[in-house]
Amino acid sequence: MARRSAVGPVGAQARPVRGEVWLSYDLTLYPKDALLAAAYLFVERAYVYLQLDAEGRLAVRLRPFDGGSGEDLAGAFEDEALNQRQRRVVGRRNRRLRELIVGRALIGAQVGEGVLDDGDDYLEDPLGIAVPWEERYGAGAAAPGLDPAGTAPAPAAEPAPAAEPMPAAEPMPPGAPEPDEESR
Repeated sequence: MARRSAVGPVGAQARPVRGEVWLSYDLTLYPKDALLAAAYLFVERAYVYLQLDAEGRLAVRLRPFDGGSGEDLAGAFEDEALNQRQRRVVGRRNRRLRELIVGRALIGAQVGEGVLDDGDDYLEDPLGIAVPWEERYGAGAAAPGLDPAGTAPAPAAEPAPAAEPMPAAEPMPPGAPEPDEESR
C-alpha cells in the first residue's frame, strides 16, 4: 500500500511545495518496474521525483504543473501503480501463450522450402504479368482496345445489343400511402 505524507518521507532533502504530495510504496507489494512505468505515464501531468528511502520503500513526489490538487494527482497515481502491477501479473501468467502465438505467426510467415505446399513457384509468371509492355506488344504499340494513338477506344467489331425496355410500374391502388424517399 502507499503511504501519503504532506511533508515527505523521512530523510527527504526537498522541502514540500504547496500542492505537492509524497507517496511511499513498499517494494515487496509493488514491483519497482511497475512504479517506474506509472511514473513515466505521469511525466506529462506533473513533476515526478523518485527516491529510495532507508526502509527500502520507493518514495514518489508529485507536483502538478498547473498548481492543481496534489491529492487528485496522488489518487490517479495510486490507481495507475495498481494497474501497472496487475498488468505485470497478467503478463507473467500469459507469457507462455503469448510466446506460442508469436512463434506460430513467425513460422507461418517464413517463405522457404516446405512452406509452399501446392508446388507453385513464386517466380513463375503464367499470365505474363511481369513481361514488359514493349516485349509483349512492341515499341510504340497502343493498349488493346484503344486506337493506335492510344487516346480513344477502338470501334467495336459488333454493335452492343440494345437494352431491353424496363417494364412499366403498376399503378398504386386507390388510398395506398405514398412511399417515402428511403423506400424508393
